[in-house]
Amino acid sequence: MAILLRKVKLSDKRYFTKWWNDQDLRRLTSGKPGPISAEKTEKYLSEMINDKNEYHFIITLNRKAIGHVNLSKRKDNWYETQIIIGEKKYWGKGYGTEAIKQLTKQAKAKGISKIYLEVRPDNLRAIRAYEKCGFVGVGFKKYPKNKYLPITLRMELILSSKIDRKLANFLKLTQKELEKFFNIKIKPADIFLLESRKQIDSIRKEKTEPWVVGWVKNNTIYILNPDVFTKESSHKDVNAFWRTLKHEYSHIAIEQFCGYRCENPLWLIEGLCCYIAKQNKEQPTDRELSVIFKKRKLAGRELYVVGYFWVRFLIERFGKEKILRLFKALNHSTSLKQFAQKFYQTYKIIFSKDKFGLMPYGRNHRKVVFKFNKDLDKQMINIFLNYKKQGGINFSGCVLGPNPNLKKAIEERKNDRKKVINRYVEDVYRERKRVLNKRIKELSQRWSKLEKDYFKLVEGIFKLKTPSHYRYIGYLSIINCCPRFLESKSFQVFYHRPKDSMHVTMHEILHFFFYDYAIKKYPKIFKKLDTNQGIFWNLAEVFNSVILAQPEFKRIHKQKRDWSYPALRKYIPELKQYWEESKNIDDWILKSFKYLKNKKHGT
Repeated sequence: MAILLRKVKLSDKRYFTKWWNDQDLRRLTSGKPGPISAEKTEKYLSEMINDKNEYHFIITLNRKAIGHVNLSKRKDNWYETQIIIGEKKYWGKGYGTEAIKQLTKQAKAKGISKIYLEVRPDNLRAIRAYEKCGFVGVGFKKYPKNKYLPITLRMELILSSKIDRKLANFLKLTQKELEKFFNIKIKPADIFLLESRKQIDSIRKEKTEPWVVGWVKNNTIYILNPDVFTKESSHKDVNAFWRTLKHEYSHIAIEQFCGYRCENPLWLIEGLCCYIAKQNKEQPTDRELSVIFKKRKLAGRELYVVGYFWVRFLIERFGKEKILRLFKALNHSTSLKQFAQKFYQTYKIIFSKDKFGLMPYGRNHRKVVFKFNKDLDKQMINIFLNYKKQGGINFSGCVLGPNPNLKKAIEERKNDRKKVINRYVEDVYRERKRVLNKRIKELSQRWSKLEKDYFKLVEGIFKLKTPSHYRYIGYLSIINCCPRFLESKSFQVFYHRPKDSMHVTMHEILHFFFYDYAIKKYPKIFKKLDTNQGIFWNLAEVFNSVILAQPEFKRIHKQKRDWSYPALRKYIPELKQYWEESKNIDDWILKSFKYLKNKKHGT
């Protein structure tokens, strides 16, 4: 849609002669039924062009004249505008709205800040178009002597030019930032500054809460003027204006990225906008975090707090690309069930409060929790029964040793092994339910006494803080293999040895820190290496053996037993000495990796 404005010329007489004598147009404007002669048209046109207090423009669509719009100076620096789309075949297509927006740009350039118009109260199409442009109805005006137009609705628009330069620069920088984040070209947004709470209520046609200061409609940002931002809202810091502006621009970027009006799930949309705008929110509770799994809609403070933390969690844990892929997979009417399906397709994680093991935690909760997961046990038993000996440990023995009845059942029904395993796990969990629940409680109590000291030591080694909303999951298991799952930051721990479980928990969490740090700091070396076998795996296992044998860690886990893999013990003395020399994680990683590589270990 190429709508442009150009100045009116005398040669435009033919257009005005046609438009001013059209009965439908006259009925919607002045209401007078009589025709206007060619002579009067020429006279009026000449006066319009020569009047220095008026600006008249022809509305063109692809260079074709389709209408007329003007600005005429009135009292107290107010300017009145009138518009007609003279070519009726172009009615109802948004051209009038676009012409008004073009006119407001012209007004700003000329230093005009106050514009009003009068419209017939029954011309609902025009009123809606003016509202889209930011005009607000302020009252009715009566003309008792005009039998054709006895009453009009006055609508006003306040433009601000005080911060135009600063605002323009901010919008330009924000647009570039959003284009980089979404990797698309973004159509620039229009902006309308609002001057009062009354104006906000009038535009939204409702009594708004004091915290409501901005919103987006039709690629236009409506936002409270920074000059009155703290006075007309509950916000006490004017800097919140700029964060809110970036938040609303993010809505426009999301809509252009997705290609549709994004409305569901609202917590995901608002959360991403808060994340981009760096509108950090307070820590939600566990109860608040779990609301997204229910059909109940979030609103008010809860919507932004919960949305921000979930989006932040997903981006920090899995990266930006996955959440953008999720947005692309949704549509404007996505249901909770459909969202759960799309979520699983994107993250390969079941979107459920019970099964979503990666759930971040609310304020004042532990960073490590212990749970059951029968399905995971079934899966791991099937895997480890076929597992080759690794690091000097026979993992099939770690499955069958604690479960002799399983070994007997498998031997009797070799062709039906999966069903046998599933039935066995179900029976064990049912028969040992009381013991397993007791173990969960014991492990949680033991860990609560160690967690703070443990994370303080680990964070000191890696010189970083654990993200405040991370939660690591330890799944109690009936097998003694203790695998870890790097992507989900979860692991299994054998339920039958509660004292050893603390050492296992420390060992696996140390892996999460080590792998994340090494891959992020030295991607060229480690990003493509296997974390389950080979030199990178060996390096990580030796690192754990070295670190957890340090006196400060032994005071926490109180284990004297050698937990290292038998096949790796020959490397520990040398690599332990490397650590004692500098106790610097970067020096140790590079020097130890070189050592193992020279030994041709892990290849």
